[in-house]
Amino acid sequence: MVVSTKWETSCRNSCDSINRQIPKLVKTHLDTYLSEPHRIDRLNTNATRLGEFLRQVTVSPGGKVSIVERNGNLIASSSHEQPFEWVKGKAKRLSVFKSRDPVIRSAGDFLQQKFGDFKNINATRSLRFKIDDRLQFVNISPWKDRFGLDWLVVVTVPESDFIAQIDANTQQTVLLCLATLVVSTLFGWLTSRWVTQPIRRLSRAGRAIADGNLDQTLPTEPIRELNDLAQIFNWMAGELR
Repeated sequence: MVVSTKWETSCRNSCDSINRQIPKLVKTHLDTYLSEPHRIDRLNTNATRLGEFLRQVTVSPGGKVSIVERNGNLIASSSHEQPFEWVKGKAKRLSVFKSRDPVIRSAGDFLQQKFGDFKNINATRSLRFKIDDRLQFVNISPWKDRFGLDWLVVVTVPESDFIAQIDANTQQTVLLCLATLVVSTLFGWLTSRWVTQPIRRLSRAGRAIADGNLDQTLPTEPIRELNDLAQIFNWMAGELR
């Protein structure tokens, strides 16, 4: 059953407000993290790491989180299955409709029936569906970037996970908060990786020079302060050579 128009409008407004607060550097980092999104081998590695991270996010005892492409292929999920399968020795993206996790698979089937195509989901939606007569709440949040990444973050929580009997609007509010927590925590984790990786490269290069390997060069960085530091390091390394 679709939530009321009033709730959908409120949901969209809330998500628009949240999206405006997401720092631009987060989107930049996502492009860096998946700089070659169409290379299956590269994406498999990153998807595995994203899956490990999603499993650390506590949504609810029976809650599931998945990141899905517009064509229905899984990017990552909080289940323990890999988002790809091996076909004739080659890795192939796993469709959400073939997921071995019944919650993720059923949510995908429901969204496909509801919208006809994942490409038709253009705004955050909070919906309900049933699995074996058990009510499930599902929140879908689109995410795009200027480099072409176009994902859906899907959070599914069973009604049984709610401790007390609360009215429908309160349930939907709780679900939206959980979805927002997942998305913001995911972006925060990606941001921290984006900032710390250049520092780790600098540390490794410094240790290499201390060991006598003077042929060290650091790449340019999108963060101005780190880029200045990399240039100074490269100049000093050149002087030592």
